[in-house]
Amino acid sequence: MLCAEDADKPKSNSALFDDLSPKALTTLIINDADVHIWDRYVRKFRRDHHLSIQSTYEKGQWVVGSFGRIENEEFPSTGFDLGIQYSFHIQLESKFGYYLGTLAGYFIELEKRGQRDFGPSSMWKLPGLLGGLVYNYSATGRVSVGAAGYLSRIVKLSAKGLAGEDEEISVTGETFDYFVSWERFVSLNSAIKIQYVNHRLWVPPARDAERFALDARIKRFSQGVSLGATYHFL
Repeated sequence: MLCAEDADKPKSNSALFDDLSPKALTTLIINDADVHIWDRYVRKFRRDHHLSIQSTYEKGQWVVGSFGRIENEEFPSTGFDLGIQYSFHIQLESKFGYYLGTLAGYFIELEKRGQRDFGPSSMWKLPGLLGGLVYNYSATGRVSVGAAGYLSRIVKLSAKGLAGEDEEISVTGETFDYFVSWERFVSLNSAIKIQYVNHRLWVPPARDAERFALDARIKRFSQGVSLGATYHFL
């Protein structure tokens, strides 16, 4: 039997847990795990400035409608895209928001001309615009979808001409990317980024230095997977 003096004594932490049923204790532990130590800084949504660097392995094809003596042929394209992205994230509601930013980079074409009539080329990704939607499912992770538009400066494309001589051109293509991203934060500011990207490039009608139209209709389609890192400026 407890005396009045014992009843007035404060309970220890272990005694408090002894009074909980197994179900209540399990609920308490789960709810405590849901509150991450970074929540006080993130507050449901990672806002403002982000910087990402990434490398993308791409595989696709060059589609040549007309260039030199080539008519309506496809040639394989494989390479690595080295890129940098800046984005500004804006919260809409709770864990959901959108972002706007810019990107630039360089694509390294690994396919060689060899015995083929067409010689593919590496290219510069000139600074362009990107935007998308983002969902921060926790303080440690988020997913996003987005798109980007920019110009690609193709260094040097080559092909056999109608007379058998080599023709070379340097042209600028219009490029659109569509991507889905997942980021896992390994520290308060730094994350690992994995991204799937769908890439579309069109070369519009061009003119050479003497203002004669170049009879070149060229496209490039590819898909790729990126691995990179993101830094959040909290």
